[in-house]
Amino acid sequence: MLQLGFVSLRAQFGFNPDEAGRLFEVSKKVLADIGNVVPFDPMIMLKQDAIAANERMKSSRIDLLIMQIGTFPSGELLPLLVKDLPVPVLLWALPEPPFDGGALQFNSLCGVHLMASLLKRSHRPFDYVHLSPEGDTTELSRYLKAFEVARDLKKMRVGLVGSHTPGFDAMAVDALSLKEKIGPEVVYIGLNEVFQGAETVSKSHRETLMQQIGRQFHNAGELPTEKIDKFAKTYAP
Repeated sequence: MLQLGFVSLRAQFGFNPDEAGRLFEVSKKVLADIGNVVPFDPMIMLKQDAIAANERMKSSRIDLLIMQIGTFPSGELLPLLVKDLPVPVLLWALPEPPFDGGALQFNSLCGVHLMASLLKRSHRPFDYVHLSPEGDTTELSRYLKAFEVARDLKKMRVGLVGSHTPGFDAMAVDALSLKEKIGPEVVYIGLNEVFQGAETVSKSHRETLMQQIGRQFHNAGELPTEKIDKFAKTYAP
């Protein structure tokens, strides 16, 4: 399960921090259905708040920092918040309530624009969503599910037995590119290692596998029993 660091930033003056704070609480419940939420309370307004939040996130070993912009914050908070935190950032803009002719309630999307420009300048990976936690959150859940898959791929080790047939170069595995672009590590397994392991498979296990093969392939009986036995012990889990 993802470790989701979650903070909300706000301005020192103006806007509607009470409503932004309410939506912050609603957002926690939305995220709790997707991952393990590591929140920082209260909303971040001052530099010392950002420093404290940074320490909490680092000690919690989060996978992603979700930064909701409650009301338009100071750009000085961002460097303190992400210092030495080696994870991507997901910026979350809150839609502005219907305009009634008075002051803006959040100015959240402009705050996301500010934070995005600062993250880009500092070469930090980030993305953003623009949605209400009380509305359709499909975009958010899809993003986090895709992020979790990408994270798991970076931890994956894929066994490769043998190699491609000479001349079939299009079938070759480019282990370096795979690691660089997607993340999995290719582990090479020699055929000798496979065959040696096959000899340790018990007779009863082989017989069970041979029965499964017979049920799965209607023409398995056309093969000699010794070949099916060899197949079963070679591919035994």
